[in-house]
Amino acid sequence: MIQLDRPRSKTSPAERDVVESMQMRSKRIIVVDDDPRIADIVKRCLQAQGYEVHATRRPPDALRLADRVRPHLAILDVSMPGKDGFELAKQIVSRPRTGKIRVMFLTGRDAGSNIAEAKDSGALGYLQKPFKPDDLLRMVKNVLAIPRPT
Repeated sequence: MIQLDRPRSKTSPAERDVVESMQMRSKRIIVVDDDPRIADIVKRCLQAQGYEVHATRRPPDALRLADRVRPHLAILDVSMPGKDGFELAKQIVSRPRTGKIRVMFLTGRDAGSNIAEAKDSGALGYLQKPFKPDDLLRMVKNVLAIPRPT
């Protein structure tokens, strides 16, 4: 992902940090991973940065959670029982009520051939497990910076 330079503002670094912190607090994220340890790690990592995070282990519950929470971002595992993350992502982005949710994958699957399928499913990011918390935070920030689909 390429980050474009933004016009420089005349605010101080401290003021920018406060604004950025306030923007993160208003961002809602759902995490869908059948491994409760991973879901908990991701949730704690994101909450420590001020994000509102909701998690579920079951893909069928993810759509109901997305309807209720109206998140800005859905972080999905690919390999889950019953419904894989690619199928879930397609459902999220194709439904009128959830179609503006940004989607990214956090998965143990090798990126290789899965990147094309991730893009086809509507995902804007792909991060492999095991992951470093800094990489997760950077990816989340970058994906959230992408304008919502119209």
